[in-house]
Amino acid sequence: MDDFRYEFLDPFMEKELLKDGITKDQVLTDFEKINWHKLVIDTFSENQDVNTDKKEAAPRNDFWYLNISYSDLQYQKSQLLIVPNFACKASFSENDLRFSLQYMRPKMVEIPTWKKLLGGVDKKLKNDFSSCKREINIIETKDLLFHFLQGENNILEDKISEIGSLF
Repeated sequence: MDDFRYEFLDPFMEKELLKDGITKDQVLTDFEKINWHKLVIDTFSENQDVNTDKKEAAPRNDFWYLNISYSDLQYQKSQLLIVPNFACKASFSENDLRFSLQYMRPKMVEIPTWKKLLGGVDKKLKNDFSSCKREINIIETKDLLFHFLQGENNILEDKISEIGSLF
């Protein structure tokens, strides 16, 4: 599994950066190259220079992210959405940096009892099953990204366990 794709939407860029057909090592390298702390600080409202004519001074996107995905041999898509949390104070340090993650993948899910009584099956494949985890530090984020890139779904299932999407 070395055919990954990612979209990175920088808060100051008009369009997202798209990389397709890349390796897991390239994804990790690019993730680590992003200066997450600086971007979060630069988007903090108190750090915005309202007296400048430079368009780059104000963020273009209030929601920015890194979204990594791949398709398995059956063309079923899995993706990991990484979203940095906002700064809550001007003195925001690297230790304050937190992320929220959303993990989407195909998963067999239980069918409600009332549907089984009507002759339905016990389980069905849900192609876009989603779970999330909020307020995690950069070390845990890198760890979960690594497991995602390795295809270690059982570890992700255990660690990203809040059912539903981030929003």
